[in-house]
Amino acid sequence: MATIIIRRDGKRNEEVVLEKGFTLVGKSPSADIRIEDLDDSEEHASIAQVGESYVLNDLTASAAIQVNGQTVKKRILKDRDLITIGEYRMTFQDKRESDQPGGIEMEVAQSLQQSELAKRPIKFNDSFRAGPGGKSNIAIFVVLGVVLGGVFYASYQSYAERKETDARAAQAKAAAAAAAAPSEAAKKRDAERIQESARVLESSIKR
Repeated sequence: MATIIIRRDGKRNEEVVLEKGFTLVGKSPSADIRIEDLDDSEEHASIAQVGESYVLNDLTASAAIQVNGQTVKKRILKDRDLITIGEYRMTFQDKRESDQPGGIEMEVAQSLQQSELAKRPIKFNDSFRAGPGGKSNIAIFVVLGVVLGGVFYASYQSYAERKETDARAAQAKAAAAAAAAPSEAAKKRDAERIQESARVLESSIKR
């Protein structure tokens, strides 16, 4: 069963059990939780039970209701939520949530832990100080190092083989070009033979 603990000026005034499906908070004589406030509103808020949840609704026009320090118009209440209306502090308690393992203390602890972790600078050595999982982290880094090393070596070998193949192809091309091109001596001999043939032909014509 959910309850509301009402305090004013730091003193506990009363505890109200939310037995009804609809609880009215305000100065009105018909209010289930009577408060006196500077606000002129007769009805400040309502707490309605919707299924398994309790929903707080702000009935004022000035949006003067806060839950855990935040101004709200509508809010699903959780165990130990602090409702502020003027000088009144009302703590919502839901025994069903308090009895669950961990309860709200676990949620608060987790939030604080996440906040502290977010402030910490990330250090490489943190993974090795994480306890038993540190060994598995080391193994992962070793495996990654071996894999990356193998990939680099294979790439280098492929590059070296391509360079060697290109060099051999260039040498073979140069040799073929050299073999196909006539030498200077051969050119000279051919020129001399042509000149000799021309002289012989000229001599024959003169005769």
